[in-house]
Amino acid sequence: MKQYLLNSAFIIVGLLGFQANAHSEHTAFNQNGHWYLSAAVGFVGTDDVRGGNGVNFNIGVGKIINRHFNIELKGIFNSLGKTYIDQERRGIERCSFDTDTGIETCTTDDGRTDDLKLGGAAIDLQYFFYRDRFSPYLVGSVGMLYTKTNIAQKSTWGLISELGAGVTLDFGDEGRFKLFSDIRYRYNNNFNTELNFGKDELHDILINFGLMFVL
Repeated sequence: MKQYLLNSAFIIVGLLGFQANAHSEHTAFNQNGHWYLSAAVGFVGTDDVRGGNGVNFNIGVGKIINRHFNIELKGIFNSLGKTYIDQERRGIERCSFDTDTGIETCTTDDGRTDDLKLGGAAIDLQYFFYRDRFSPYLVGSVGMLYTKTNIAQKSTWGLISELGAGVTLDFGDEGRFKLFSDIRYRYNNNFNTELNFGKDELHDILINFGLMFVL
């Protein structure tokens, strides 16, 4: 796995080891039963099968179940860069002839020809060690992800699961607004549909930054 993925893991471990200078009592907006809205943007570090890193956007609605657990339904959109490999076109030689100059020009397709779009939905279950102005948590997620390539109009639905860790940080006296950040490993199984990658099992690292608003 790429070195930056390891560095990212060290960063989140350091965040979880951070101790707040002063602990406060639970605010009204950390209590059981409150619903919340969330939005996040982040970085997607892809595996070597696709190779093209990209951006992640999430929007969700969740509920604080009790002092330890949140549950959240989120929508997912990912856009990966023009560096993933299209195995079907890789190595094909394409030539054009200029009638004015009489010169034939040939290029070899390296398969790096298009962005990759992913969209879907997932359910998160978050476990908080404690609720405070600074609150570390673990997260697990399951969902479905739709992968579309414009090349040959190939697409498929696949299963995803995520595991990760993060922190929330309240700002304001009531804790209605919360900043959060987490890092996740994502497994994607496309059920024997290999698209253009040559594999149906894919692996990503997600680093997210977002805002929660407690209703």
